[in-house]
Amino acid sequence: MFKSKSRFIAFICNIIISALCVTSIGSYFVLPFWKVEASYRIDKATLRSLLEDTLQNAEDDGTKIEISEADLNELGEPIIPLSISLKTTDVLSSLSGNAEETVNQILNVNVDSAVNGVMPELQKITKSVVKITSKSTIKETVKETVKDAILNKEGEKSDEELNNRVTEVLDSAGVTDEYIIDKTDELVDLIYSANATVDNVAEKAAQTVDEVFNKLKNSEDDVLQDLNFSEEDKEELKDTMKDVLSNIANEDGTIDVNQFISGTLSSLLKGNGENNEGNRAETGVILTNSSISAGNDSADQAKTEDSTEELKAALREKIEEMIPENAVEQICNILKYVSYVLLFTFFTWGYLILKILVKLTAKNNAIKLGLPIWLGWLPYLVLCLIPNGVIALLKNPPAFVANTLGADTMATLAKTFSSLTIQFSSGAWISFVVAIAFLLFALFFYRPLRKKLKKIAKGELAEVKSLDEINAEIAAATKTDEEESKTEA
Repeated sequence: MFKSKSRFIAFICNIIISALCVTSIGSYFVLPFWKVEASYRIDKATLRSLLEDTLQNAEDDGTKIEISEADLNELGEPIIPLSISLKTTDVLSSLSGNAEETVNQILNVNVDSAVNGVMPELQKITKSVVKITSKSTIKETVKETVKDAILNKEGEKSDEELNNRVTEVLDSAGVTDEYIIDKTDELVDLIYSANATVDNVAEKAAQTVDEVFNKLKNSEDDVLQDLNFSEEDKEELKDTMKDVLSNIANEDGTIDVNQFISGTLSSLLKGNGENNEGNRAETGVILTNSSISAGNDSADQAKTEDSTEELKAALREKIEEMIPENAVEQICNILKYVSYVLLFTFFTWGYLILKILVKLTAKNNAIKLGLPIWLGWLPYLVLCLIPNGVIALLKNPPAFVANTLGADTMATLAKTFSSLTIQFSSGAWISFVVAIAFLLFALFFYRPLRKKLKKIAKGELAEVKSLDEINAEIAAATKTDEEESKTEA
């Protein structure tokens, strides 16, 4: 079949070209057609403000929740992720004509991704809220108890004198911040354990308060000698704790953080947040806005999954409410235009394979690679290169852009992008890389080969053997002549 060595080389090249063309098309179906990954870092100032707003309900009983620098350092700076992706099959399905089904399919996938990405950070933040609230509540409750004891024993004092005396008494009793943190951690660890129930958490809370009172009572300062945490007080605390815990517990009394968080967010999305207030303030707020982890058994896991699915459904419903009626058709029309561009892109790669098949038996079986080199990577240009370039430009604008936008706008951008990260990606990056490879391949090897085959096909050039082949033939002929000379001799 291959009388010409150049045709055989072109045939091998064509096999590689075809494989790369198939890869370029296939990558759109294996990888996301378009993916936008965003993450927002909550700095300490913003986090403090959010936590203070979240915990403001705890002040209804007179207890002030204080958020220290140590609390913020423990929590760090949470990063909230958000990912939005679009599959090639979703884009092409817009051509089927069912706009609502297409949009709903895209919506479902991205809602699932959003909830699954955000939940771990929500759990982390909520656990920190539990610790902060518990520590502040215990600390403030102890302080108020000591203040009452001091006023009863020593009479009226100024605020400054009273605060200094409280600090003195607590230090002498060994009820320091470190001690309170240790007791709080014990309670929180139980809440987040696999076997957390309403009963054992309530018992632990009463035990914790009892231990603190005993430590105060055993102080050398006689102002605390009359302190007493009776069995009646203990039972009352347990009952209060059980009432509050029952709002976030399962029917069997176990406590599930994921179910609580998902249920709370679902209620907020549905506009039922007011139903979750209840007796939160009167608990000593040990569990204000708390999250409690699930047990390991399959029943608890199933309940958690159900609550997560309920949250996803609520989020979908909320998004659907925000989308105008005619927006669905508009979105689908946009996807149709994108589909046409995508199909044309596939054509630019498939066209090379078609030409290779047509020219399979031709004397000049090499083809031009220009179409995909120029047009086969346009989706990557529009979906990734341009938006990523714009983001990079906004993050670090050159002088002329900064002067055009103005100082106020630049300050706003700087603040935004100090916390916000956005990255655009697409499976089209493979076709972009292949297009560059084709360009280099064509310039330095394939194009000269094609021109040579073209001249051979026209009879303008005979097939020329390579220098190595010529040298090998000369060497073989010389060897044969020497052997014949020896034979004659």
